[in-house]
Amino acid sequence: MNVAVIGAGAVGAAVAYRLASSGARVTVFEAAERLGAGTSGRSFAWLNSNEKTPRVYHDLNVAGMRAHAELRSEFDSLPWLHAGGSVEWFSGEAERVAQRSRVERLQGWGYAAEWITPALLHELEPDIDLATVDDAPVAYFPEEGWLDPVPYVHAMLRAAQMHGAQVRVGASVEHVHVAGGRV
Repeated sequence: MNVAVIGAGAVGAAVAYRLASSGARVTVFEAAERLGAGTSGRSFAWLNSNEKTPRVYHDLNVAGMRAHAELRSEFDSLPWLHAGGSVEWFSGEAERVAQRSRVERLQGWGYAAEWITPALLHELEPDIDLATVDDAPVAYFPEEGWLDPVPYVHAMLRAAQMHGAQVRVGASVEHVHVAGGRV
């Protein structure tokens, strides 16, 4: 199978890697002159699903989080992946009520969400001034993290190239011609 992947951001690079590692002949076209110059290079890339609804969207995000974690079995190291979870607290009562409801919903869905003490918060994030937390309940989402998108894109494309993919940088796609059911 011959496949053209248009765009070498985080999604395109991941698609190229998966297709090439599955035996497809892949050519990636990236219009920019350098990888990571578009949306992927401007993203914080927070890996989470703690505010995602409806449930199917939440599950899709959880599957993405799991897929990133599973890359550990395919790569020697994942310098672009930063695990460690995330924490949040709110000062306003309305926000606290919404947070409680959300954490309960997430726990019911089997998502890792828990309440932690100020002492554990300080252990996880020693630079947080606990005075700013005051008496707020602190939610902790231990399976969340963030991705450094530009190194991720480079790693995925290098891995795709190791499986024979071609990457063309500075090559924009102006038109896709379809004839006889083929592109």
